[in-house]
Amino acid sequence: MKEIFKIIPFKSVGKLFFGMNTIEIENIYGNPVDVVEDAILGEKRLIFKFFIAVFIRNKLVEVYFKESNFNEIDVMIDEINIIGNNKRIEQLSQNKKAKPSVFVKGNINFYGYGINLGGFKKTTYYTEKEIIVFSKGRLKFFQDYYLTS
Repeated sequence: MKEIFKIIPFKSVGKLFFGMNTIEIENIYGNPVDVVEDAILGEKRLIFKFFIAVFIRNKLVEVYFKESNFNEIDVMIDEINIIGNNKRIEQLSQNKKAKPSVFVKGNINFYGYGINLGGFKKTTYYTEKEIIVFSKGRLKFFQDYYLTS
């Protein structure tokens, strides 16, 4: 049975709530498979079986899903399954609150949902598709990064 991660924009992704600390998430999902510290970005990444949890100052700010796990999970928002749905971008874009961006290097941001889709358009920039769900505090980062890249 697939694990379902329902997105509530800027609040939660399944059982994960933005602002949770590493211990709270480990209490739900157990020990991570790996931990990566990024001193340049000031991030700590806990890699779990189905997702990567990104922390800044020990607070959850992003959740990544990689294509290699797409057959074992569903990522949902507004009754749209982002995985396994060839019309996902069209469906998300039709909702005014989604506030889609333009594609940059194979990425599209839905600023109103706090979602970044990478690799869903043909590009050499990505080796696999990914979904990033981000907190409201990361909105400016995603806007700035994808406008200046």
